[in-house]
Amino acid sequence: MSSCTSFLKVSFLAMAAWVGVFAMWLGYKLRDPARAVPSTYLVQDCGSNELTSVQQQLAHPEVPYHCGIVKLFSSPNVSVEAYVQPDGGKGWSNAGRIKAYGHVYQVDSLMDRNLAGAMDRSSELGPADTFILTHPHPDHIGGITAYKNLTTAIMHEKMRPV
Repeated sequence: MSSCTSFLKVSFLAMAAWVGVFAMWLGYKLRDPARAVPSTYLVQDCGSNELTSVQQQLAHPEVPYHCGIVKLFSSPNVSVEAYVQPDGGKGWSNAGRIKAYGHVYQVDSLMDRNLAGAMDRSSELGPADTFILTHPHPDHIGGITAYKNLTTAIMHEKMRPV
């Protein structure tokens, strides 16, 4: 692969990421989170992911977890669950929740507000009061618009606020 082709691919991916971030910023500025992500791009829930034949071949039916909430660990003081989409469908993303000592922490916010809402409805840990955003890819931060009264988000100091 030539350096020109590599440069063009990286430039295209960077531009696509910035367009997504700009769309979310614009939705925030308009004070209507629903406008942050176009409705044609939204994923409704686990059942809305139509698999292509290639994705069906790559899916692993023997994987011991399903699309949705998976309980990973539970003790008297700490509980951990994840929201996963193992089918590899559109909007493939995941997020985790940790309940510890009276707080519920969420790691990432899924692809969009609909998936974030599906996670909220199926979680037994209660609503998250603190978000930890790992990096600014759409499948990790796209659902943050579902949380209108979010007051705490933790991210790397060099990561731009979402």
